Amino acid sequence: MSMYVDFKNKGIELAKQAVEADGLGEVDRAVDLYIKALEYFKAYLKYEKNEKAVKAFKEKVRVWGRTRLSA
Repeated sequence: MSMYVDFKNKGIELAKQAVEADGLGEVDRAVDLYIKALEYFKAYLKYEKNEKAVKAFKEKVRVWGRTRLSA
């Protein structure tokens, strides 16, 4: 598995943990996890060379963000 895919998967795992912590009311922990997830996503986007993959990932993040903000 390539390094940048590892960045993406680690970011997804951290984001899932952040959502869980958020749901439990652990706001400080959730914020820390969201920030870490974004750092991994940033690294993934920096190294991913497949423009289709980058575009699809960015769109998923936009949809997820809209969903979370409207909740």
